[in-house]
Amino acid sequence: MRELKLIVGVGLMLLGSSAANAIVVTSIPGAAVQTMPASDMFSSGPITFGDGVTWSASTPYAVFGWTNGYGFSSNGVWFGAPPMAGTNMASGTMTFTLPGVTDAIGGVLNWSNDSSSYYPDASMSVYDSSNNLLETYSLTVAGVNVAAPDSFYGFYRPQDDIHSFVLTDAYIGLRSLTFGVPAVPEPATWALMLLGFGGIGLAMRRQNQAASASA
Repeated sequence: MRELKLIVGVGLMLLGSSAANAIVVTSIPGAAVQTMPASDMFSSGPITFGDGVTWSASTPYAVFGWTNGYGFSSNGVWFGAPPMAGTNMASGTMTFTLPGVTDAIGGVLNWSNDSSSYYPDASMSVYDSSNNLLETYSLTVAGVNVAAPDSFYGFYRPQDDIHSFVLTDAYIGLRSLTFGVPAVPEPATWALMLLGFGGIGLAMRRQNQAASASA
């Protein structure tokens, strides 16, 4: 099994008691980093990049492929490469949807932690392909950091059923989206692929038969 570094500490605890919940991780060794194009755009998406990842946001003020500077109050500023995506709102979400499912997903995250401005708390969540919530984790509580800003955070689930990664509120931003084992196509996608391969094989057989008949 892939070695994963787990978050430990009093304030960093998993929500819920079910054994099926995802595990919060701070690295995914050997995983594929999905690079965003430096497009510097305001958008709500959807935008597809990397290995078929689709990004979308709840408002048109969100940014994608942003390199022009993005502030997180006392948690600092991101500027330049690598390009980032951010909600650009105190209250808003953005979603990274995979073409299939995987066992682990995450990225370098940052958020605003200004408790005096009454921002909703920043959080991250994962869902399966039926949009069932698998796990959620708060990065701030009452505007106070409970996780280290500008650091890698994500989730791991040995069931290999993570389909989307959702980041919520407090101007949250992400760089370097990363997921674990290749995102395995869902059954419906596999069926279409097999039909396509079957069609190619049939066409090749007919071509060979036609060539033999004309010889």
